[in-house]
Parts: sequence; C-alpha cells; structure tokens
Amino acid sequence: MVFEVRRASDGELAMPVFSSLDRLTAALGPEQPWVALPLHNVQVIMGGTGVDRVLLDPAAEPGTRRWNAGDIDELERRLA
Repeated sequence: MVFEVRRASDGELAMPVFSSLDRLTAALGPEQPWVALPLHNVQVIMGGTGVDRVLLDPAAEPGTRRWNAGDIDELERRLA
C-alpha cells in the first residue's frame, strides 16, 4: 500500500486524512483511491517514516494532483 504525503502550509510533510468519504471526494475528487484505517494506525505507520503530522480534512491547494479514471486503469495494469 502506498500513502500520499503532502506538504502542509508550513512546508512540513504531513499525511492528509479525511473523516468521511464525502469530505475526501469533495477535496480530491471521486477517483481518489482510499483506504479506511483507525487514526492510531495511520499515526504508527507514518511515524515510522518520519512523517509525524496528520492533516484532518484538509482543503486541496490549487494545483493539487487529482486521480482520474485513466490513472486507476494504469494502476490496475501495473498491479496485474
């Protein structure tokens, strides 16, 4: 599994997490891959990589990458 890490407004790396699927798709679009995990698990996983912050329900910055159907197809081909 791969997690997307983003730069916070202060320049530090952080893991964006969303409290609902509706909030995730509102920020990043309906094609955004996702997985549901308890927040504690996210903190343990990210802490092991040196990313110690989470951003709860962050707004997408202008220019934020958004997945599209072609990206999903390409990912599926790579994993097959």
